Amino acid sequence: MSWTSAKAGNYIYDLGDHGSVILVAKIGTPTNEIEFTWDQGLTWETMRISEEPFMVHNIITEPENTS
Repeated sequence: MSWTSAKAGNYIYDLGDHGSVILVAKIGTPTNEIEFTWDQGLTWETMRISEEPFMVHNIITEPENTS
């Protein structure tokens, strides 16, 4: 077994859909975007979630959500 870096930099993260999706946001600097991957970090997509940048302190996914 070996490890592979999924995303270089300082990010806060959470796993959704039992690990099928990884969500990250920059930590330590204001942002208005999150990034996510469906393929274990091989490719990343960006989603704008706010007009104004803000500090992200945590990402929480809904544990009862199944999709």
